[in-house]
Amino acid sequence: MAVDNSLIDIVTQGFDAGIRYDDVLAQDMVVVPILADMRFVVVASPEYLECRTLVQHPQDLLQHECLNYRSAASGALPRWDFEKDGKHTRIAVKGRLATNDSDLLLRAALDGFGFAYLSHAPIAQHLDSGELVSVLEDWVPTSTLYLYYFERNNTPKKLRAFIDFLKARALGV
Repeated sequence: MAVDNSLIDIVTQGFDAGIRYDDVLAQDMVVVPILADMRFVVVASPEYLECRTLVQHPQDLLQHECLNYRSAASGALPRWDFEKDGKHTRIAVKGRLATNDSDLLLRAALDGFGFAYLSHAPIAQHLDSGELVSVLEDWVPTSTLYLYYFERNNTPKKLRAFIDFLKARALGV
């Protein structure tokens, strides 16, 4: 097992499978949903929000410091996705910090460096405690996390067992 945030080609690198979000899956891969309706949130510390203008629309983030996730593979800063009432928008936020480490993004948000776009589940305790405040909750779409693999005639038994386990779990069996 290897943990790597870059978008590697699992076939040429010799991996049986990989895990990715729905927006970065290759067309020729077979996918199995692992986690559906993953919720993301835009958060900042109460200290950062003090004496700053209220964020009511994604475009308002352009007037704030934002903490960017930098792709390890390309160095690109992915735009932040928003959706409301069937309207989809992506914005390129700006800020002084960009990293490919989500733990560092969380720490920077907690320390008051600006807004971060993070998965809800790992930071729920910080929201519950009031260390972080969520904004634009009705704007942030959900995502799905997938196991993906290249279909071949001789799928390894260990991979087939894992795929069957994930499919059964997804069906609630």
